[in-house]
Amino acid sequence: VCNAFLILFIIAAIYAILGTNFFGEQSPEFFLNFKTSLFTMFQVLSGDGWSDLARSLFARDETDTSGISKTDSSVAFFFVSYMLINSIMLLNVVVAILLDEFVARVTREKEEEERERQEELDKQKLKGCLDPLTKELITFDDNDDLKMKIDTIYGKLDADGSGGLDFAEFQQGLAVNDICKQS
Repeated sequence: VCNAFLILFIIAAIYAILGTNFFGEQSPEFFLNFKTSLFTMFQVLSGDGWSDLARSLFARDETDTSGISKTDSSVAFFFVSYMLINSIMLLNVVVAILLDEFVARVTREKEEEERERQEELDKQKLKGCLDPLTKELITFDDNDDLKMKIDTIYGKLDADGSGGLDFAEFQQGLAVNDICKQS
């Protein structure tokens, strides 16, 4: 943004120097010296009564054969080119840079909030040695699939094939199947 404003200032300074050279004698109240010209160019850029200023410079002392005063086209070119370059092009560049930075900042903040939310969710999750079992159980298609998965897990844990599990056999089945490390 600072670079865009610097370019905007440089263009205004160039036009202020040109304005002082071209219009200093014709309109000293607006183009007497560099400072006055720079302020005038800022006034033109802001749109504050610049058309009256430009119109006062348009009229020449010369008249054509019909008695109408001639218009100085170099004045029109000077002000129109300045307005096109600074007002339309460069100010839009400044706005685009500001808007881009605003959007990038909002995106970064949303990503940070999402990351923090995900970290909070991860903290709330219980992590234990039975997680692989429950993970396998929650991915079923229908009741028959769930019953089959439960029977498969139960079969792996029931080492003696008795059809029943006590705590010691459950621990041993988990250790044998590398589901939980015995501590």
